[in-house]
Amino acid sequence: MNIEVRVRFIPIFVICTCGIISACSGGGSTTALGGTCSTPSIELPACPATGGATVSISGLITYDRVPHASNGGLDYLNTIHTQPARGVTVQAINTASNCIQTSTAASDTGNYTLTVPANTSITMRVIAALYQSGTPSWDFKVVDNTCSNIPWSMSGNPAATGTNNETRDLHAPSGASQVNGLWQYTDTRVAAPFAIIDSVYDAKALVLTANSNLVFPAMNLGWSPKNTSVSGEPTAGKIGTSSWNGSMIYLLGDADNDTDEYDYHVIIHEFGHYVEDKFSRSDSIGGSHGDNDRLDPRVAFGEGFGNAFSAMGSGDPIYKDSKGAQQSKGSTFDIDAASTAYPGWFSEPSIQKIIYDLYLNNNSGSAGFSPIYTVLVNDQRTTPALTTLFPFINAFKTRNASQATTVNTLLTGQSIDTIIDDYGSTETHAGSLTSGYIFPIYSSISSGGGSVSVCTTDTAGVDNKLGNYRYLKFTASAGSHTITVTGDNSSDPDIYLHKSGLVASSSVIQPITETLTYNFTSGTYIIEVYDVNLVLTGYKSRNNNSCLSVTIN
Repeated sequence: MNIEVRVRFIPIFVICTCGIISACSGGGSTTALGGTCSTPSIELPACPATGGATVSISGLITYDRVPHASNGGLDYLNTIHTQPARGVTVQAINTASNCIQTSTAASDTGNYTLTVPANTSITMRVIAALYQSGTPSWDFKVVDNTCSNIPWSMSGNPAATGTNNETRDLHAPSGASQVNGLWQYTDTRVAAPFAIIDSVYDAKALVLTANSNLVFPAMNLGWSPKNTSVSGEPTAGKIGTSSWNGSMIYLLGDADNDTDEYDYHVIIHEFGHYVEDKFSRSDSIGGSHGDNDRLDPRVAFGEGFGNAFSAMGSGDPIYKDSKGAQQSKGSTFDIDAASTAYPGWFSEPSIQKIIYDLYLNNNSGSAGFSPIYTVLVNDQRTTPALTTLFPFINAFKTRNASQATTVNTLLTGQSIDTIIDDYGSTETHAGSLTSGYIFPIYSSISSGGGSVSVCTTDTAGVDNKLGNYRYLKFTASAGSHTITVTGDNSSDPDIYLHKSGLVASSSVIQPITETLTYNFTSGTYIIEVYDVNLVLTGYKSRNNNSCLSVTIN
C-alpha cells in the first residue's frame, strides 16, 4: 500500500537575463533579480514510454491575489495567499532526461494529480497557460513579450519520487513586502502571470455559457515588468497601454507607475475585444476614450462592450484600475451607473450600461450572456453597417421581441431613439454638437448621381471623436467604380471603404482631392471619409470644421 507524503515545495523563481521566470538547474533559494542562469526550455520533448513501477504526485497550485482597496489601488495588506491557480498547465519534468514525463491541467480548485515513474528525479513545473484540445478547446498563454514571447512559469526543486505517492504544492508569491512601512516589490513577481491567466479563466468561462462547444483561437497575453506606458516597440516593453492589438493582448507591468496584472477588469475588458474581433466583428478605430467623451460610435460600442464584458466576466460591476507609487492609487467606476455628461449612442458609459443591463435582465431569467453572444456572432458580424450600437440593438430587439419594452426603457434612459435600424436613421440626438456635422449618420450616395456634401468637426475632440468621420451608404452594382472626395485648399481627405468589414482605403498625403478606384461586387458598401488636417493629432493643421464633396462614377 502506497503512503502519501505531503511536501510543500519552495519553487525556484528566477528572472533570467531575458526576463523568464523558470527553474535553474539544481536547488537553492530564489536567485536575485536580474541574475543569469541556464533555464530548461519550455518546449521540451515528451519522455519516451517506459515500463516499471509508478507513483502519483498530487498537489495544490496557488498564487497571491492582491485585492483592490476602495480607491482602486492595490491592498497588499489583505493579500489572499491561497488563491487557486485554476486550469493552469502542470508538468512533471524528468530532470535526468530533460523531457516532459506527463502533464495535466489543474482543476478549478487548483488541484492536480500526475502519474510518474518511481525512483526518478522529477521537477514540477507550472506554466501560466490554459490549454484544452478537442471541443471545446482553448490555448491561452501569458508570455514575456520582451523575451521572444516565452511563457511565464514556475518550478519546484528537483526531487526523487521514491516508491510512495506524494504531494507537492507550489505557490506563486506576489514578491511584495513592506520596507519602512511602504509596500514594494522586493522579490520576483511570480504571482503576476498567474493572476492574469486566472482572470482569463473567468472570461473564457463566461463565453462558454453561450457556446459550450466553442473553439477559441490561440492567443497570447504579453506581460513583463518592463511593460511601460511609453509607446514604441513591444519587444522592448514599450506597449503604450494595456490593449488588444488584433493578435495578442499586451498588459502593463511597470511597478510604481501602472501595473495591470491584478486589475481583472482591465484584463477581461481586453479579452472582450479579442472575443469581439475573433467571433464577431469590430470596426472600431481605437484610440483614447473616457466617460465624458463623445466618441466615434464604433469606438463607443467597442469600449462600452469591453467594459460590460468585464463586469459580466468578473461578476463585479465596479471597474477597478490600480496605478501610482506602490500601486496604491487607482480609479473606479460603476459600469451600471452610466454617469456621463453626454449620454447617447456615442457614449461609452451609455453603451456599457445598456449591454450590462441586458445581461442582468436575461440573467434573472435564464439566458445570461447567450443572447448578447448570439447577436454578436451573427448579426453584428455580418451587418453592412459599421459596428455601432444600432445594428446590435436592432438585432437584439428582433431576436428577443418579448423584451422590447425593457430594451426601449434602457434606450430612452440614455437619450437614444427607440426606433432602431442598423443605420440609426431616425436618431436625432447629436450630443450638443451641431446636427449638420452628425446627421444623417449615413448619407446616401449613388454612382453617377451627383455629389454629396458631408461636413466633419473637431468640436468633441480629435482622432476618434463624434463628428470626426462621416459615413455614406452606397448600394453598388458589380464593376469598377471610382470614389472622389474633394475638400478646400486646407484639406487632406482620406477614404476608407467597408463591406461588412474594411475592404479598401486611400490615404495619400495630398491636398484637396483623394480618389479610390475599386472593383465592387454587388451589395451595400459604407464609404468613410474625413479630413486628416482636421481630426488626426499628428497632422492636424486646422480647426472647427471641414466640408467634403463625395462623388462616385
